[in-house]
Amino acid sequence: MIYQTTKLYPVSMEEAKSHLNIIGSSDDSVINLLLASSTDYVGGIVGRDLVATGVKAVYEPSESDLILPDIEYGEGGKCYALDSEEESIELDWNFSQDGKHLIVDEIPSGTVSIVFEYKTSVEISETLRLAILMAIAFFYENRGDESGQKSEPVAAKNLALRERHNAL
Repeated sequence: MIYQTTKLYPVSMEEAKSHLNIIGSSDDSVINLLLASSTDYVGGIVGRDLVATGVKAVYEPSESDLILPDIEYGEGGKCYALDSEEESIELDWNFSQDGKHLIVDEIPSGTVSIVFEYKTSVEISETLRLAILMAIAFFYENRGDESGQKSEPVAAKNLALRERHNAL
């Protein structure tokens, strides 16, 4: 089995760059770091994780035990077989009772690999998306300021706090 997990942030790199009025890719690594940090910052204020997880697992058709990557699964996902010409055939599948294995009803002949794709679901309001964008802008604009004068994105924090109190 080969699998890959990906963090899926509620704000995309393109949205962050647009919000910052940045064209080009010279600051992409910094923006990526700020995107992750700002999402964690706002998530810490509201008291929950705001990052979804994407999973792609590829199995050999001869594998008898289709072990799933260790995340919490809910509804959804898709599973399909690929033949030698990269044509996909949707498969009937289910999670095992313990949620740790993939159960495929029937594997078509000529299958080269079995692919399972899944995305966890995280509900996030537009207010929290705005708070993340505001935090990114604050941290980007103040990335060289170590004087402590402007240590926190107050507007982003206030939006996140309001959202937290509304959820109670």
